Amino acid sequence: MEIHNKLVVDNQGQPIEVIIPWQEYQQIIKHLALKEKNATTTFSHQQTLPKGTPGHQLLKFAGTIPPDDLQLMSNAIETDCRKVELNEW
Repeated sequence: MEIHNKLVVDNQGQPIEVIIPWQEYQQIIKHLALKEKNATTTFSHQQTLPKGTPGHQLLKFAGTIPPDDLQLMSNAIETDCRKVELNEW
């Protein structure tokens, strides 16, 4: 693929945008989509889910968390899970 481009530069001469013909843009998007699709397929095939405990083996724990603790957990989820900490990272 050959790309013919025109650059838009800022006051210091640094490139800030590229202008390309519509057909070339479409070719690039098609090319990127194929690469992304291939990468996604490869990634998904490489991933394996960890083996968990079957649900029927966990039933013996049902009802073992005290109701007060369940309420505290529910309140924490309701209060804190909708917060966004902008400076956290």
